[in-house]
Amino acid sequence: MPNKVLVVEDNDDAREILKLLLLQEGYNIVTAEDGNDGLEKAKAEFPHLIVTDLHMPGLHGLELIKHLRQIPELSKIPILILTADVDGKEQAIEAGASSVLIKPTGYEKLAETIKHLLEMS
Repeated sequence: MPNKVLVVEDNDDAREILKLLLLQEGYNIVTAEDGNDGLEKAKAEFPHLIVTDLHMPGLHGLELIKHLRQIPELSKIPILILTADVDGKEQAIEAGASSVLIKPTGYEKLAETIKHLLEMS
């Protein structure tokens, strides 16, 4: 059974590109349009990994991480932050993110990071 990855991204194009790239890698993909939707999908789907942006309407990516880390059954899920906010990297790690990649990032680096995080979990 393929690993399930939850992609939380408010930009429709970016979300769809991530979905297609990860489908090509053989992952089962669930998508969410913002942090609130991402939190609900995580509770319903129990993904193996979450890829999220930081800056989204409603529930900000940092708040999403904090909420996820407080839910026992979701607290150990690796969370990869994919953001254009260079300054947000340290805050994301402090909030509980497993790893941070700065946009734009290459496809190979993204795939490698996701594979590594899944192997470590």
